Amino acid sequence: MKKNLFVIMFLAMMLAVACGDDNTGPTGPGEGDACDGSTTMCVGEVYYWCNNNAWALIDCNATGKVCDVEDGCVAEGTNDNNTGTDTNTGTDTNTGTDDTVPVNCGNGTTDTGEVCDGDAKDCTTLGGGYTGGWATCNATCSGYDTSTCVGGTTDTDTVTDNAIPDNDTVSPTGKTCAEIVTCINGCADETCAQACYDSGSTEGKALYDAAANCVQTNCATECGGSDQDACTACQQDKCADQLDACFTVDVDAYGTLNANSTAFGYIYDGDGDLNAQIQSNQAGLVVANFFTGTYGASNKPVPGTGAVQTIALVFHNVAAENPASLTAMQQSQSQTDIINPIAQMWFPSDAVTPGQYDMDPTKEGSAGLVLLNAVGDNACLLAYCFSGTTNVTAANNTTAASGGSITFGVTNAKVYYPTETPAGDISGSLGSITICPKE
Repeated sequence: MKKNLFVIMFLAMMLAVACGDDNTGPTGPGEGDACDGSTTMCVGEVYYWCNNNAWALIDCNATGKVCDVEDGCVAEGTNDNNTGTDTNTGTDTNTGTDDTVPVNCGNGTTDTGEVCDGDAKDCTTLGGGYTGGWATCNATCSGYDTSTCVGGTTDTDTVTDNAIPDNDTVSPTGKTCAEIVTCINGCADETCAQACYDSGSTEGKALYDAAANCVQTNCATECGGSDQDACTACQQDKCADQLDACFTVDVDAYGTLNANSTAFGYIYDGDGDLNAQIQSNQAGLVVANFFTGTYGASNKPVPGTGAVQTIALVFHNVAAENPASLTAMQQSQSQTDIINPIAQMWFPSDAVTPGQYDMDPTKEGSAGLVLLNAVGDNACLLAYCFSGTTNVTAANNTTAASGGSITFGVTNAKVYYPTETPAGDISGSLGSITICPKE
């Protein structure tokens, strides 16, 4: 069963713009602003590079380095003002191969020569017998700092990732079927895949074998080529029971959200400058609590407490790795700060029509919903939706870059902590996205 785990976009909508405040902003472009090609530049000591048509940035000062437009963050030169002609060429001690910090350490992406970059992991996924806690990536991107982990048998405060990608078993009996699949999906070779399978529990391996045998028996032709859609359709038609058994884990929901049917009179261009669009046209803003509900052990409210204003909007997005889609976002703010959590929802494509959309990511054509904490460099994923219904009552011109409209609501959307979902631990399927500590 194909998980519909879309890339999550962490965006700051700058509520001060909606409120009419005068914000001059930074001297360089904002992180996530649109850009073209493979451009790089330095603004002061902040290095910018164009990643999938959106600006990404890193403050070189944070690692004691300076910005070089060709090489990124480099050690400060001694005689050429960082021209890249002497010690800043990347050919000596600034290569990241010795005891120096890798050039791209701190950009939030695990690059060549790095074990991690800016993320954190549940200590129980790192091996060593830990029973709890969170380990953050260390300052040199060479491993995870386990000094705050609970229990464990290792005698070092820094550990590197396991050969099995991302998720050594979180249960003393072994991985569930869904966790075996997630682990294998992160492998690059058969040795790794076999290790993932071997780390499964007796039940997990039995359910995996049943699903794999069904697919091999009934969908060998469809799944033997490059047509992923045909393969997925065959699996869901011929092996639905086996796949449901594999991907269904009996866990409690982390929270429940609802949204009353609301009209968004204008759809913004998510590939453009949202701040500028909001400032010039507020027809698409809903200045009210769109998503409501609770989450966490203490039933914290959504929107969060202390907010003086909550707004929601819908924007059209064209991502390089996914079909074009519509994304809805709700954000709250106090007088000075953003209030967590942020709710973000997306439709499976931008061709939205009136009707109901399932919110189960293990099914094709589902809408998605997540809860996020903070934005920008401190962003992390708090919860992921695995059930519920999105009800669209009106949709006009939704495939346009901007200017369409949509009316929809959400019923009984149950969200789960990423390591405790009906599909098991999905943290290994979410790329470099950081998982928030459990609240």
